Amino acid sequence: MEAHCLLTAVCALVLLQVEEPESLFVRGLIPEKNALHGRMLFEEALAAHRNFARRSNPSFEQCLLTFFLYACHSALFHHSQAFLFLREATTLFLLLRMNTE
Repeated sequence: MEAHCLLTAVCALVLLQVEEPESLFVRGLIPEKNALHGRMLFEEALAAHRNFARRSNPSFEQCLLTFFLYACHSALFHHSQAFLFLREATTLFLLLRMNTE
């Protein structure tokens, strides 16, 4: 489940950051813009993140998922939310390092 959510968050970030192919969109070759699909994937990953059980020994996938959710919030200019996810990602990384030492 974590791997699926991580992949969803990575795909969302790519779609949110990639430039829109305006010429293809204007001609009707692409029905919707990339950002719309990126937001949908982002919402799916965010909902999954909310449903994960918090634990004191996080997995590397949880750490990466939280980081990519931070990047998506940042790409959408949700800076206050982005900061919270960045703080959570760094905390998870520190917990992950403590558990491996």
